[in-house]
Amino acid sequence: MLFLISIAVYISLPVSFGVAGIGSEPSLIVGTVSADAGDRVSVDVKVSGNPGISAMILGIEYDTSRLSLESVEKYSELSGMFEYTKKVVWVNSGDTTYDGTIFTMNFRVLDSAQSGDAEITVLYEEGDICNYDEQLVDFDIVSGGVTVINGGTGTAVNVSSSSNSNSAKSESTEETKESTDNTESLLQKILVPTVIVFAAVIAVVCIIVAIKRGKNNSK
Repeated sequence: MLFLISIAVYISLPVSFGVAGIGSEPSLIVGTVSADAGDRVSVDVKVSGNPGISAMILGIEYDTSRLSLESVEKYSELSGMFEYTKKVVWVNSGDTTYDGTIFTMNFRVLDSAQSGDAEITVLYEEGDICNYDEQLVDFDIVSGGVTVINGGTGTAVNVSSSSNSNSAKSESTEETKESTDNTESLLQKILVPTVIVFAAVIAVVCIIVAIKRGKNNSK
């Protein structure tokens, strides 16, 4: 009888997003928050059961029909070098078993977002997470997201009723092109040095590992 009651209670529990069991297994956990259309929200990504890692590359996937990713910020207590362009890249000088928040994603809920769950997840490929000895480490992924409570109108573009709308569109297009050109130029100035720094760090790590292995072999 007690067994049947337990099953009934379990089935009656509400479920939101895909939730996996979180125990001692290495896991990357995306947080969940609630918001309305037009709001700005922050969603944390946490690590749990960390066996010790020194490098990680993560992609971010989310519901683009409801959300727009504005920025990604490293959590202050996480050591090492951190950068986000199209992917999150983190490199540390040695293994860390740190558990907790590793970075925060800042989203804007689109004005046109419909009510419901906007899923957010992280993903990685084989070889994207490893320890200082270059051994691969696997992590379970627990997706999260944003629950949109009060959805928008569903109209993403405002259409002007003015007789000068064509002229306004032309001016807007030129301003957008100029802004895009300036942004691309700025990104080139920022990304090129960043990529060089990361390449140098990775090269140094590889040299250190090679030296350690050489000393061990000589013994």
